[in-house]
Amino acid sequence: MKLLKIATLFTAMIFVLAGCTANEAAVGSKEPAVTASQAESAALTHAGVAPGNAVGLHSQFDYDDGAANYDVEFYADGYEYDYEINADTGEVIRFEKEPEKRPDAATAATTTTTAAPAPTEQAATEEITRDEAVSIALSHAGVAQSDAKRLEVDYDRDNGVNEYEVSFDYNGYEYDYDINAQTGEIIKHHKEIDD
Repeated sequence: MKLLKIATLFTAMIFVLAGCTANEAAVGSKEPAVTASQAESAALTHAGVAPGNAVGLHSQFDYDDGAANYDVEFYADGYEYDYEINADTGEVIRFEKEPEKRPDAATAATTTTTAAPAPTEQAATEEITRDEAVSIALSHAGVAQSDAKRLEVDYDRDNGVNEYEVSFDYNGYEYDYDINAQTGEIIKHHKEIDD
């Protein structure tokens, strides 16, 4: 009787392990509908960067939380771009744009930053208001203030720069902006699916 129980338990364990292996093989063997090249093209189009202007363009297929996607990264015009593209639909799931941190890009980032026109004419010591920072972020995102949910604004000093940190939710996405309080320039912005 004891031998029969052990044999039954052993057989059950084999079936459980075989099922796990088959499931992993099915998940790992699924080919994405979107190619790496298409994911890169989607990221470049979203960023408004011509393929010839992207430096260090590369993508990597990955699974995040069970979902197939591509991580796409590149540099252009003094900024570093980081995208997550859905491998089944080609949709932009998340993106970041921030000034380049590469040592050889310091000059380009400075040039791009100083060449950008300030959104308002102001004296050198005057800063934009909280409402102006909100307006800049919402305008960049293409969202009306009445449609933005959980709008938050913080004033902070980061790396020697006074800035407004503006965050809000809209249409299933969370938006985060860092805006230079002196110039009104968008230092960094981030959009991701709101969990």
